[in-house]
Amino acid sequence: MSCRYVLIFFLLLVSTVQAAPKILAPVPLKKDLGGTIKDITVIEPHEKCGEHECLVTYRGIPLRTLLDYYYPKEWAGFDGDIHLSTLDGYLGIVAASKARKKDAYLTFDRADEKPFRIDNYRQNEHDVPLCPFYLVWDNQNDPELQKQGAYGWPYQVYQIELVSEAIYSRLIPPGAPVSVRAGFTAFRTYCLNCHNLQGVGGRKVDTDMKRLVTGKSRDYLRSLISDPKTIRPEPAMPPLNTKLEKNERARVIEQIVDYLEAL
Repeated sequence: MSCRYVLIFFLLLVSTVQAAPKILAPVPLKKDLGGTIKDITVIEPHEKCGEHECLVTYRGIPLRTLLDYYYPKEWAGFDGDIHLSTLDGYLGIVAASKARKKDAYLTFDRADEKPFRIDNYRQNEHDVPLCPFYLVWDNQNDPELQKQGAYGWPYQVYQIELVSEAIYSRLIPPGAPVSVRAGFTAFRTYCLNCHNLQGVGGRKVDTDMKRLVTGKSRDYLRSLISDPKTIRPEPAMPPLNTKLEKNERARVIEQIVDYLEAL
């Protein structure tokens, strides 16, 4: 099934229940924002090119331009998160502060005429269509973005929404200590894209996170987050960001486990 018909079918499913978010329509966007379309070359974090970095040039619209287009009044003073929903259930979560500081583009094609598809080795996915839109970051000369790897690079994006920080308040246990709050921040960064908790988050995994972790030992959770292959053969879940420095990565994993145990 082509990208066009997949999108039409999915919109028919969600149109009756989604009202506030903005559906990203490729044709009107290209028409109204055609003058802002740019070719952007990035280090592609989803793919491997042997010993070398994969450089790919995409074609797209600056994210800030798109936010001004869809939210001409709300975006100016907004300080929450941008949620980018995708056809495969992943939820792109981008802090407004990051969107203002770093250059991102909502792309719709490759500039080299190659298919707008990808092999996502981290999740054992091959020849995946990126359409209708793929969010990329200008990371070639930005070590901070390179360190973040593929986090914040959602593909098959069809919907955008501005979300207040208040939506997360119920996800932190009352009276939670500093360690658990730090764990939630890490969970929000690395886990909430695929997993959901109390209806907030991605839908790549349908089961609520609290149910998934109930009865699991600390060692099990630590191993699952650090290296899912030790728990399951060929897991769809990738290991936590391997671009982090070793000690930092270990600290982040412990923080996430602290949070999950507090649930």
